[in-house]
Amino acid sequence: MNGKAVALSAALIILIALALGIPCYSSQQPHRIIEVNEYGLVYVYDVLPGVNGELRIGFPKSLVRNLVNYACPEDPNPELKVEEDAFFIIVDSKPGQPIHLTTIFRDVISWDPRRGAFGLDMPLHPRVPGLGKADYPVTVKLPRDSEVLEVSPGFLNQSEKGTLFGVLEGVDLSGADFQRLKLSFTSNLLKLVDIRSADMELKLPDRLVTLNMRILNLGGSSIGQLNLRLPKGSKLIDVRDSLGSLSRKYDEETGGLRVSLRQPLVARSLTTIIVSFQAPSESDLMRVSDGSFTVSPYLPINSTAWLYRIKIVLVGGEPSSWNPEPIEFKREYPDKTILAYR
Repeated sequence: MNGKAVALSAALIILIALALGIPCYSSQQPHRIIEVNEYGLVYVYDVLPGVNGELRIGFPKSLVRNLVNYACPEDPNPELKVEEDAFFIIVDSKPGQPIHLTTIFRDVISWDPRRGAFGLDMPLHPRVPGLGKADYPVTVKLPRDSEVLEVSPGFLNQSEKGTLFGVLEGVDLSGADFQRLKLSFTSNLLKLVDIRSADMELKLPDRLVTLNMRILNLGGSSIGQLNLRLPKGSKLIDVRDSLGSLSRKYDEETGGLRVSLRQPLVARSLTTIIVSFQAPSESDLMRVSDGSFTVSPYLPINSTAWLYRIKIVLVGGEPSSWNPEPIEFKREYPDKTILAYR
């Protein structure tokens, strides 16, 4: 299982994109929004005019290794193609119908401990063969407490706290070199974390979930709390680290879970968080239909995991079929069957 794709399904990407607080352009003119989320993922939201057929939306080739996922509501099955100096997401489009593409990247924010500042380096515009020259508005959204230390190019100005805006005038979208955003900023709200591994055990039919995550602070301020999100309606059982239960505040209606760490997580240090809960019968984690269970990789934190393992324990029954094939299948008599995935 590809760890980079664990964090979000395509449908969820679209929902998150709609919640970005995107400016309203009455004419739906081409524009780009670059947003840094709380845990260091970078969302890029592009609006582009549709054409009669394929629209190729390009990014620098070096970024393909950082690509987590992508989605386009106008085309549920976009194609990814890597070429000599760029990679393209190819979508079907129609004249007069704007295309909305959301792409998500990881590991594009750096931390400079000497300056005590974060750095962001991203392309300001896509490469779209056939579009030619256009004015391209760009919005950059940082955590709301951010202080910008340096920004290049200089046409980007702070429109409000944590937000930069400017217009690339007459940029050749069809084939020119990518113009890049280079930004240095500080923020206490940004938690630059990396989930080194996540292990989920799901016990059926009771829908009991235990999720064990090893979390690394890549840089920035010490982290005292983590904001997690369980499927709405989940019954929280426990949140703990390797020493025992942790203080937390949980809202069952929204699934919002705030966990206070036993001690602040300083830069370059690891902690283990174990969350136990009973999931609702219908959620992004699992769905039940006609006696079958559909289980999806799930993270309660808006980040990604390099290594994700799933262990499904079926008590009081036996599966008649499964897809995909598990890496491990065993029976523990008298009434337990275990399937494991990675």
